[in-house]
Amino acid sequence: MDPTQPAVPASAPGASGDTDLVRPNTPGVVIASGVILLALAVLALLWTALFFVYGALVTSISSMIQSNPDEFGSINFAPMAEAMRPVLYGVAFVFFCIAAAHLAAGIGVLGRRSWARITGLVLAVLGLGANLIGLISVLVGAGTTRQQLLRNGVVLDPIPGLVFGAVIFVSFGAAYLFVLITLARRGRDFG
Repeated sequence: MDPTQPAVPASAPGASGDTDLVRPNTPGVVIASGVILLALAVLALLWTALFFVYGALVTSISSMIQSNPDEFGSINFAPMAEAMRPVLYGVAFVFFCIAAAHLAAGIGVLGRRSWARITGLVLAVLGLGANLIGLISVLVGAGTTRQQLLRNGVVLDPIPGLVFGAVIFVSFGAAYLFVLITLARRGRDFG
């Protein structure tokens, strides 16, 4: 290259008429929302596996209880275990559907698809509502559970477990609130 001649770029971006294909960088909060949705999908898949395994093991747990009548009493749990198996599989299927929706929304939000924004908003509203209901039930149960246990002579303090439950519900609620606010305010970033 001759230093006396002006430098001319070989091809400038957008020179061939493809300016509408160039998209600006994805904002960090949108990426964070997509990652949160993906993390929630993984957690929902773990719940799916837990309920599926418990559904598969419920009859063997029942037979173990039946084989030790001295420890567990002589109650026949077999009919209840057989009735619980489809319920547990149904709960596992619901969690699987929730996980699939979170996974699709998370991938779509990272790709800035408008359908994923809508799906993410719906999941965030439902998740926030479910976590608020869970938090309220934990807080309402905090006072009555301790009194009932003390009245029955149980010296176990339920407060640490209730605090742990409240922290879990607040954490998940905060994650859903972040996703809700981000996706509601960043509609212009999706197309």
